[in-house]
Amino acid sequence: MNYRTIVAPKDYDFEISHQSNLLLIGSCFSENIGNKLIANKFNTLINPSGILFNPISIANTLNDIIEEKEVAEKDLHFENGLYHSFAHHGRFSGPNSEEVLIRIDQSRVGATLFLKKTDVIIVTLGSSWAYRHNDTGELVANCHKVPNKEFTKELLEVDFIVEKLQGVIDKLHAINSNLKVIFTISPVRHWKDGAEENTLSKSILNVAIHELARSKAVYYFPAYEMVIDDLRDYRFYEEDMLHPNNVAVDYVWNGFGNAFFSSETLTLNKVICKIDAAIKHRPFNSLANEYQSFLKIQLKNITDLKKKNPAISFDKEIGFFENQLIK
Repeated sequence: MNYRTIVAPKDYDFEISHQSNLLLIGSCFSENIGNKLIANKFNTLINPSGILFNPISIANTLNDIIEEKEVAEKDLHFENGLYHSFAHHGRFSGPNSEEVLIRIDQSRVGATLFLKKTDVIIVTLGSSWAYRHNDTGELVANCHKVPNKEFTKELLEVDFIVEKLQGVIDKLHAINSNLKVIFTISPVRHWKDGAEENTLSKSILNVAIHELARSKAVYYFPAYEMVIDDLRDYRFYEEDMLHPNNVAVDYVWNGFGNAFFSSETLTLNKVICKIDAAIKHRPFNSLANEYQSFLKIQLKNITDLKKKNPAISFDKEIGFFENQLIK
C-alpha cells in the first residue's frame, strides 16, 4: 500500500539545458528555484523588479521590460525617510531619489537585454489578493509599509488575470516565437489574508493558469501541489509554518529537474555540485600535501569540464582553488 499521494509532473515537450537562458519572476519561491538554477550554472535572471506576488504586478513588470519603460522621480513615493516605487520591491528603496532611479533603471535595462535572448520564462504567482492605491487607482506590487488607509484591498478575478497575462504572453511570443512560459503557484500560504481567503486566492490563480495553459508554449509545473498535497507535513516548513524549508525546496527542485532536464544535464548538475562541495570543504591544514594535491585535482577536473562545456563559466571556482595553492 502506498502511504503517500505522490504528485508527478506531466511530460513536457521541451527540455531546459545549460544553454538555455532563463528568466524567473514572481514570489519568493521563484527565488528559491532561481538560486538553485544559478548554483547549478544555468544562465538565469531572477526578479529584475524584486519579489512580486500578484499576477497583475507581474504582468505590468514584464510589460515595462518589453516596452523599456523608464521610471521618473514623480513615480516615486516618499515615506519614512525613503523613496519607494510601488512597482518595485523594497530592495530598490533608499533615501536618495536619484540613486533609487539609477538602481531601477540599471535593473530594467539589464532585464530588457536579457529578455531578448530568453528561452524560458518561469512565472510564480503568489496571491490573487492585491492592493490598489487610492490616489492613483493603480494596483501596486508592494505597499512599502505605507498606511493601510491609502490602499483598497481587492480580490482579482480570473478573467482579469487571464486578460492581462495573455496580453503579455502575446507580446513575448511576438519577440520570440520559440519562447516557453512555465507557470507555477507558490506553496507559501498567505495566512494574514485568512485561511479561507488564502484557499480562494490560490484557487483563482490555478483556474487562471490552466486557462492560459490552453495556449501553445504555455505550461504549468505543480510546485504548489508537490508541497501541499505530496509533502503536506509541518516538518517540511520553516518555523513560521508557512514557508517551505530547504528539504521541501530540494524536493521541488528535484521534481523540476526530472521534468525538464535531460540525463546529460542532470549528470552535469551532479558534477557541478561536487565542485561546490569541494569549495565548501575546510581542511585542518591548508598547507598539507594532501590538501594541495586535492586542490590540483579540482583544478584539473574543472579544466576538463570547461573543455566539454565552454559556455559555462568556472572563473570563480578556479580563482578559489588557485588562491589556496602554495605559490
